Amino acid sequence: MRRRAFEVASTAVFILLASVPGALAQDLGELEKTFHAGIRALDTRDLEAASATVDENVVVFSLFSPFPIRGRSGFRDAVTEYFENYERATFAPSSPQFRAFGTTGLAWGFYQLTAKIEGGPPAYFNGRYLFTYVWTEGTWLVTSMHYSPLQHATMRIH
Repeated sequence: MRRRAFEVASTAVFILLASVPGALAQDLGELEKTFHAGIRALDTRDLEAASATVDENVVVFSLFSPFPIRGRSGFRDAVTEYFENYERATFAPSSPQFRAFGTTGLAWGFYQLTAKIEGGPPAYFNGRYLFTYVWTEGTWLVTSMHYSPLQHATMRIH
């Protein structure tokens, strides 16, 4: 009896998961475009274009603070401060990857951030990123951004 109940439940879960609409190729293409538009907006210091790619309730875990940035207004404040502190900055993703699962999209990979404070030499930050998107009203919006800097480590092999 338990085995039969397990089989029925397993089959129901499989059918439910199989019936969830997958991302269409054009949706994945739109996800990639949205990702690159957001990066380009930050690199060109376009606050309006950068803000247009994030959800009203976005949560950002940045490189420069251990505390999350919450909401589009918090995102705008953080980006404004970022623009004020750096003469120029370039976020260069390496081999970005994209996946979509119904109305949820992911973009992840490695990055190098080159940031120059006025009058100072450029600083380089390497790390990983993971952006989570939601498909809403015909567009992808970022709901979460997570940046994880990679520390240079010296390893000894004994």
